[in-house]
Amino acid sequence: MDLKIQSARLSEHAGFWDIAIDRGIIIQIASSIPVSAKTTLDANGKLVVYGINLSTLF
Repeated sequence: MDLKIQSARLSEHAGFWDIAIDRGIIIQIASSIPVSAKTTLDANGKLVVYGINLSTLF
C-alpha cells in the first residue's frame, strides 16, 4: 500500500475513516486499517473528498 489517510471524515459516512490507496487507486475504506503504508497522513478529522480532479476546474 502506497498511502494511508487516517481519521478522515467522509461526506457520505458518519464518523472517522481510514483510506488505503495503492498505485493511485482507493483499495479500502474502513473505520480502522491496521496495515502500514509507505506514507501515512493524519487527516485529524478533516473532510476528505475523493474522485474529483481539481486540475480540470482551473
